[in-house]
Amino acid sequence: MVTNAKRRWVALVMVVVVSSVLIGAVYLLGRSPGRPVGSKEFVIVAGPNGFNGSVQHGIPWPIIVVHKGDNVTITVMNDDVVETHGFAIVTYFEKGFTVRPGVSQSISFLANRTGNFTFYCNIICTVHQFMVGRLVVED
Repeated sequence: MVTNAKRRWVALVMVVVVSSVLIGAVYLLGRSPGRPVGSKEFVIVAGPNGFNGSVQHGIPWPIIVVHKGDNVTITVMNDDVVETHGFAIVTYFEKGFTVRPGVSQSISFLANRTGNFTFYCNIICTVHQFMVGRLVVED
């Protein structure tokens, strides 16, 4: 026969066990084993005002910040009606590409190295000296 004292003891043990499990779950869920990998998309407008108005902002401009492990897509839109512009990224896309007036082109890559990487217009144009930006890949 089960006594009231025994029932209380079993109930107390159950409360302790359930509480321990809940506390452990909260602790584990609160810990972040690492930042989740994400997808980042950016648009750079190349034109008579440089990259995203870099003539007014100074260089480097724009500055793009991502995390190591992110899948990055950069779309370059040429809103210039006359000149072709280019785009290249040190280390990540050295080859670069050219973008004719009114055209867009994209590049996608995995940000697998941390640091600061220059991106720039890889062809000579009238605002060439202002077409320099920075890609920052953080841990």
